[in-house]
Amino acid sequence: MTVLRKSSFETLPVEIVHRIFDYLPTETIVSSIRYVCKRFYSIISGYNNYEVDFRYMSRSDLCSMARIIDPKNIISVTLSDEIQTPGQIRLFLTHFQIDQFIRLRSLTLVKVNCKDIDQFQKHIIKCQLTTLSITLCDYYKNDPTALISSLISHSNLRKFEYIGNYKILRGIQWPIQCRLIHVIIGHCSFNILYSIIFHLPYLQTLVVKDIFSSVSVVTAD
Repeated sequence: MTVLRKSSFETLPVEIVHRIFDYLPTETIVSSIRYVCKRFYSIISGYNNYEVDFRYMSRSDLCSMARIIDPKNIISVTLSDEIQTPGQIRLFLTHFQIDQFIRLRSLTLVKVNCKDIDQFQKHIIKCQLTTLSITLCDYYKNDPTALISSLISHSNLRKFEYIGNYKILRGIQWPIQCRLIHVIIGHCSFNILYSIIFHLPYLQTLVVKDIFSSVSVVTAD
């Protein structure tokens, strides 16, 4: 009689399997490993460390994720309204209740508009978000300065990345004793850079991808 032996992976303790999941794409976990056996199906149901990057998912995949994964088990979300994934952020807000992401620690929004930022802002002030990355869309009707000022005032936020119109940075109201320690900026002037450094007493790393001089041209009459 042939005896079927379980693979070593199938007999690993739950804690170790969850640790392995930390290094795997979400799609692999829920679309492949989840269906290997009943034990894995059960283990995945209890996994609460998902880092979901929707940028490379189809609309149908996003909808599937909304049905399979409990938002409280997601710690990181990346969304994009770039050419390859138009309308993804709004689709996400349609299928997920943002206030259910009670363990969200990292949020990345690419080509986001002010209206959608406002939707996230209402939740961010209630969660323990530590990392926020915003890339603004090229065209927006409303000035996002006030929204961004509100977002960076979050007491738990430690890392902030901003890619967009550098003039927005000029109007940001930095909170007193802002606790940001890592900042990444797409481009800005030296004057804005000095202002940012002045308002960030706990800053450890600052990355500016493109910096330029602010030169005032004075002409004689």
